[in-house]
Amino acid sequence: MDSSLLICGASLAIILLAPWFSSHGVNFSGVGNIIVRLVLVGAILAAIYTGPLEGILVLLAVVTLLIERNHQILSRFPTQQPPSLRVENVGVFGQPYSQPIQREVVKYEPVQESETLGLNDSNPRLPEGPNNQDAVSFFKAKGLV
Repeated sequence: MDSSLLICGASLAIILLAPWFSSHGVNFSGVGNIIVRLVLVGAILAAIYTGPLEGILVLLAVVTLLIERNHQILSRFPTQQPPSLRVENVGVFGQPYSQPIQREVVKYEPVQESETLGLNDSNPRLPEGPNNQDAVSFFKAKGLV
């Protein structure tokens, strides 16, 4: 049997079956070992030496294994579970439900200058911004200095 065909077949099997194995309880934590990672890098380099298609497929297979490992690690945290598994999204008889999104439409109406003249505004309209000397007098007036 040709080696490139064997490499392509094994890579495609890993790519297609790794998520299925993960959902059936296979643990991919061994991919985190430094020796296993060095072997995976060696497999990628050997596949690239065999041919570009084989190299790409082996790279995708290795990435699939790493993604499944990371998914298993992150799914241990309660905030990383899918929304259908969270407790607050479970309805009657344990069936997940989706809550409708409440949206409020607010119409923007610009305030006219003539409407603000009659109001006692707590923010006075200053012709220019305060400088550093005004800050000292402001804090003294408030009793903060």
